[in-house]
Amino acid sequence: MKEQHFAHKKSLGQNFLEDEGLLLRLVEFSGLKEGETVLEIGAGMGALTKFLAEKAGRLISVELDSSLLGFIRLAAEKNKNFELINEDIMRLDIEGLFKEQERPRLIANLPYNITSELMEKLLLSSIDFKSISVMLQKEAALRIVAGPGDEGYCPLSILAKIKADFKGSIEVSRDMFTPKPKVDSLFINLEYKEALLSNDELKGFYRFLKRCFLNKRKTLANNCMNYGNKSKAEIEEILLSLGKNRLARSEEMSLEDFMQLKKALES
Repeated sequence: MKEQHFAHKKSLGQNFLEDEGLLLRLVEFSGLKEGETVLEIGAGMGALTKFLAEKAGRLISVELDSSLLGFIRLAAEKNKNFELINEDIMRLDIEGLFKEQERPRLIANLPYNITSELMEKLLLSSIDFKSISVMLQKEAALRIVAGPGDEGYCPLSILAKIKADFKGSIEVSRDMFTPKPKVDSLFINLEYKEALLSNDELKGFYRFLKRCFLNKRKTLANNCMNYGNKSKAEIEEILLSLGKNRLARSEEMSLEDFMQLKKALES
């Protein structure tokens, strides 16, 4: 096997899939149609790249590990509009990869060591994805799709709800990966919807969400104290006017609740 000639780098979060039946199922689950544009992040040895290249009209694969580039090029050799970028995705200007009206799909087995930061970057970008379909460690995936009251509910959960609708997931056993990780994974499908906020508004709203979740042990009023020059008592009164308990915590609040709260605090 070709993996015998490659030493996996734990520091890069490398856990590769090899089962072609599973990979084909993931591509089908993503909703990819013939001729569409696809962004792949963390192409690895090109196992998923191969199936994306067969269907995509344009495929851009990003891989940091230069020792893997030969495998990836070989996997995508049938696609004439293939572009391979050997860079750190966290430093890459991803908006600059696409034309103004181009709507790519993101389909990838993401590097596990940068999941949260990367998903944050993607969801805050101005790219109007058709969908984001990604493999994540199960705990990280559940955080992204969590709702109010769920374990792991956080600003990233809400950010995902602003940009997209969760359309389902496929659970993948840790035994399917090389090397074998310590936990199982989920391949989640997020379908983009009409934007609720402009890109600038979204960034400001996300900063507000992070303020709300700053300290889980504190009430929402404590975390937001002095936001909009409002005192703790004033914030508690606003929460009551919104039908919430004055001691409410961020984990109980929906997207709509947060939007109403921000508007009230800034009035």
